Amino acid sequence: MSTMRFLFVAAAIATTITIFSCDKIQSIEPSIYGGCCGIPYVEDTLGQKRFVIPNAISPNNDDLNDAFSIYSSDEMRILSLSVLASNGSLGINRSNIPVRGWTDIWTPRNSSNIIFNGLFDYTMVLSDLQGATDTITGQFCSISCLDEASEDIPREDCRFMSQADESGSFISVVPDSMACF
Repeated sequence: MSTMRFLFVAAAIATTITIFSCDKIQSIEPSIYGGCCGIPYVEDTLGQKRFVIPNAISPNNDDLNDAFSIYSSDEMRILSLSVLASNGSLGINRSNIPVRGWTDIWTPRNSSNIIFNGLFDYTMVLSDLQGATDTITGQFCSISCLDEASEDIPREDCRFMSQADESGSFISVVPDSMACF
């Protein structure tokens, strides 16, 4: 009987320890930031048009990196967009969104206006004005500056909208002025 108890306890412990690709133990309890280490950002072209999608946002109402955004060097259109929290708790489906320069798409809030943080998956169909289309799938992390668990996310892996220059190209280092994004 004590052997069965030991196996049950060992199994329970094994399911609560979380180790991520950034080789850190995030927490003893499962973290909302699981998978936020090393998410690729997007820098690509569609026809002759360049587009960029950051891999991180910080929706803390400071008008800086508050929304999931996309940059386009010229006019494009998101024909369809689906965003879903990795745990399935929150998401959106939108269509026919015009894009030019930096365009804020969505801030992860529920119907009570509460901001959600964590990992989100997206799929979008992007079109240029000449009719070329591309389906882009990816992830972004919504990070709270007030959440101690977010301190374990390596900042060098984050690409925020405010890290981009006029052409949408990211600088490689998170500036000290962005300590809280």
